[in-house]
Amino acid sequence: MMLMGATAAQAQTTPDLSAIDAQVDAWLDDVMFWQLDYRQNHPAYYQMLWSHATAPDHLTPAAPDYLGAGPDDQGETGWNLWLDNNLPSTTTYRLKIDTYNGMSGEGFVVVVETTVSGENWQKAVNFGNETYRGHPWQLIPDDPLEF
Repeated sequence: MMLMGATAAQAQTTPDLSAIDAQVDAWLDDVMFWQLDYRQNHPAYYQMLWSHATAPDHLTPAAPDYLGAGPDDQGETGWNLWLDNNLPSTTTYRLKIDTYNGMSGEGFVVVVETTVSGENWQKAVNFGNETYRGHPWQLIPDDPLEF
């Protein structure tokens, strides 16, 4: 039984994604410092589109297949960040970096996504003053209006 007002995403038990958390933790500081260096020489933080076209299964590593893409307003692609930070050749997750310049200043969010039993799970790590942009693992509903 679901509580009144709770969505399916809120009622779902979070799977054990600690192995992915450990992998992300291994390179997250490097990416943060890389971003700070990038920002000193550019008008904004580096934005990266998804590393993989679809989220890999949490138990089946996949090579990034989307690193050649990049936002129209910057010359770099995902390869720049991936290679500069020695990120793994295969992962059980995909990632992207969103940037913002909001009321509380500039920042960026590292978004990590994986698939468990056909369901997509996502977490976001915020670097900046707008802390509401970060969140622990959450189920991504099929209907984006539920998220």
